[in-house]
Amino acid sequence: MPNVNNEIERYWIYHLPASDKTPTHILCYAPGSSSPNAHLVFYKDGVSIPASTCGSNSVIWLRCAAFQFHEIIETLRREKPVFIYWNESSNRGFIYTGQEPVGEEELDDPGS
Repeated sequence: MPNVNNEIERYWIYHLPASDKTPTHILCYAPGSSSPNAHLVFYKDGVSIPASTCGSNSVIWLRCAAFQFHEIIETLRREKPVFIYWNESSNRGFIYTGQEPVGEEELDDPGS
């Protein structure tokens, strides 16, 4: 399978009961798609995290530690465009943003 590179246009978060070892999932959708092109699964502290995978249908399963949820959700909320990439030769995936000019500042308070 070749490398996979998809834009994330929208996402859906769902939370499972705290007893589940993967209590938070984010489903990511490419432009115009009604099916997710990526699943971001967040594992509780102390749980062994399986390797991330990319299926034959090019759907990426990125498995992350729970502490990564905040930074990933902030990227999805604040940046555009956002992409998810799978490298077949290294069996690794990651989320990245589009190019931005140096010095561009993201402000928490637009009035400051």
